[in-house]
Amino acid sequence: MRAAPTPQTGSASLRRFWTLFFTLLAFNFLFRIVYARFEFLLNPDELLWAVTARAFLSGKTLYSEVWLDKPPGATLIYAAIFALTGMKMLAIRIFAPLYVFVTALVVRAIAKKLFDDRVGWIAAFLFSYLSVNYFPEDMILLNTELLMLLPLCAATWCFIRALLRDDQRAAYFIAAGMLTAIATLIKPVALLNLLLFVIAPLFPKSRRDARTVVTAAFSTAAGLVLVLAAFYLILDLTEARDAFMRDALLTGAHYVADQTWGETLRRSVGLFSYVGYNLPFFILAALAWRKRTAGSWIFFWLLAGFLGAVAGRRFYGHYFIQLMPPLAILAAVGLNQFLKQLRRTRTFALRFAAAGLVLLTLFSLYRFQERTIVFAFDTIIRRPISDRWLLVRFNHDIHNIATYIDAHTSPDDPIFVWGFKPEIYYASKRPLASRYLSFVPLTGWTHGMPASADFSAQSQWVLGRKLLLADLEASRPPYIIDMASVHDFGMNHAMENYPDLRAYLHNHYKQESIYSAGDNTALYYRRID
Repeated sequence: MRAAPTPQTGSASLRRFWTLFFTLLAFNFLFRIVYARFEFLLNPDELLWAVTARAFLSGKTLYSEVWLDKPPGATLIYAAIFALTGMKMLAIRIFAPLYVFVTALVVRAIAKKLFDDRVGWIAAFLFSYLSVNYFPEDMILLNTELLMLLPLCAATWCFIRALLRDDQRAAYFIAAGMLTAIATLIKPVALLNLLLFVIAPLFPKSRRDARTVVTAAFSTAAGLVLVLAAFYLILDLTEARDAFMRDALLTGAHYVADQTWGETLRRSVGLFSYVGYNLPFFILAALAWRKRTAGSWIFFWLLAGFLGAVAGRRFYGHYFIQLMPPLAILAAVGLNQFLKQLRRTRTFALRFAAAGLVLLTLFSLYRFQERTIVFAFDTIIRRPISDRWLLVRFNHDIHNIATYIDAHTSPDDPIFVWGFKPEIYYASKRPLASRYLSFVPLTGWTHGMPASADFSAQSQWVLGRKLLLADLEASRPPYIIDMASVHDFGMNHAMENYPDLRAYLHNHYKQESIYSAGDNTALYYRRID
C-alpha cells in the first residue's frame, strides 16, 4: 500500500514542479527571443497574417476585401495580439516562445496522463527543442503549423481524458471535436488528427465497448460540426463565402494537385533531410514502439502528423511541425526506457549507442543554432549583426524599399505590391490598394512549381486579374512596386509579362526607378494620370 504523502514530500514536489515550469519557459525564450531583433524572417507568411490582421482591425472583411488563401485562424490570432500591443512584430517575437511554452505544457499533460510525470516533463522539453531543431526560417516563425498545435494538442488531451474516465465523457469528446475544428480553421491538415480519434478507442482494453465508440464518434463529430457550421454562417453573413471558396479552397486544391509528381519526387529530399537531422528522436521513438508500452497507439498521431506534412507535396521544413507533439512524447518514452536500461547494465553497446545519440544531437544543435549563438553574442556585447547573414540583408532591403515609398507618398496613399512581399506593406505602413497581397491568385504560380509553369490563362486566375484591375482603378495607387521580376530558380513573373496587366501599366503608370538587390529587386511604377 502506497504511503500517504507528507507535507515535506508535497512541498518538494511543488518546488520541483515550479523549477521545471520556469526552466521550460526560459528554455523556450533562450532559443527564440534573439530573433526579436528582426522584423522579417525570410518566409513571408508571418507578414501575410500581420498585414491581413491590420486590415481586419481597420474594418475590412476577410476574403471579400482582403485576400487570404487559408482559413482565418492565424489572421485572427495576430489581430488579437495587435489589438493588445499595437502593430509591432516585436509582440509576435515575444508571443511565439510563450505559445510554444504553453503548447509544451499541454504535451506534458498528455504524456503524464498516458505514462507518468517524468515522461511528461521529458516530452515537454523535447517538444520545445524539436520546435527549433531545423532551419530557423522554417521553425522560428509564428506560422499556421505552430499555431494549430495548441488547439490540436488540447483536443488530443480532451479525447484521451474522455477515454480513460467515465465522468463527463461526452463533454470532453465534444470539446475534442470543437478544438480540432479550431485547429482546422488555422490549418486544414489538422483534420487528419481525426485518424487518432478513430483508432484510439479500439486500443485501451477497458474502453473497447460499443457505447464508448459510439459516444466518441457522435460527440466528437458534433463538436467539430458545431464550430465549422458557425464559421460557414459567418462567411455567409459577411458575403465572403464565394471569395473563400475561390481563394482558399480552390487555390489550396490547385497548390496540391497541379504540381507534377516529378517535382514532388525532387522535393522529397526535404523529408529525408528532416528525418536525418532529427534522427536521434526518431530512434528513441522507435524504442518506445519496440517495447509496446501502454499508449503506444500514440504512433497513429505521429502517422496523422506525417500525412499532414506530406499532403502539400512540397516537404518544406515548417510542414513537419505537425509531427512534433507525438514525436516528443514517443521519444520521451524511449529516452526514459533507454536511461533506465543504461543505469542497470552499462554494456559497451549501450554506451556506444548513447554516445552516438549525443553526437547526432550535438551535430544538429550546432547546424541550426550557430546563428542563434552568434546573434545572441552580438546582442549581449551590443554589436551590430554582420550583413554576411542573409536575414540581415533581407531586412535591410525591405526597409530600403519602404523608405523610398515613404519619401514619395503620404501616409494615406495606398500602394500595390506585385509578387509576394507583404513585408513592404508593413514596413511602409501604407494602406492596401487591392484585396490581393500575392500574385498567386492572379497567376496560379506558387512556390514549389517549376519556374516555367504557366497557368495564367485559366479562368480562375483571369478572374483574379479582372478583380485586381477593378481594385486598382478604384483606389488609383500613386505607386505600384513589382517584386517578381527577379527570383531564384530563374523565375520571372513580372507584372508586364501578363498582357492585361501590361496594358494597364502602360496606360496609367511609368517606370520611375529600380532597386536592384537580387531576390528583392523592386521596380517602382508611378501613376501618371
